[in-house]
Amino acid sequence: MYEHFGAVEADFQSHYGMDLREVLWGDRAPGVRRVLSLVNGLPETSAMYREVAFSGKSWSTTDELLATLVEITDAGNLLFFSANSEKNAKGWDPVSIPRPGAAVAKPREMATSSEMSAVFGESAQYTGEKVSS
Repeated sequence: MYEHFGAVEADFQSHYGMDLREVLWGDRAPGVRRVLSLVNGLPETSAMYREVAFSGKSWSTTDELLATLVEITDAGNLLFFSANSEKNAKGWDPVSIPRPGAAVAKPREMATSSEMSAVFGESAQYTGEKVSS
């Protein structure tokens, strides 16, 4: 708890309406067992949970569901491409959305002109230049 004292202090104030200084050192300190129960009872949306699980970065259930949806959609597109292309046509590497606390994924490389033609047909106009977003 010492390593994440700031997060625990913020959580006690926002979730329980309690001043952590009073809880630990006040005249009416509730005791170690109660403090431990309160810390263990903090929800996944708490600052303490983010500190421990995600190195302080925010990642909600909605974020996880959206990242999973993007990865599943890309996998479906890859399956569709594989089923509707010639036997030796090479697909792409699956999209992988990096999660907080996980190792950083290597950046994807730009597609070559032949890869773009294989996917979109010979009429595709592709110069290989990066498009700014």
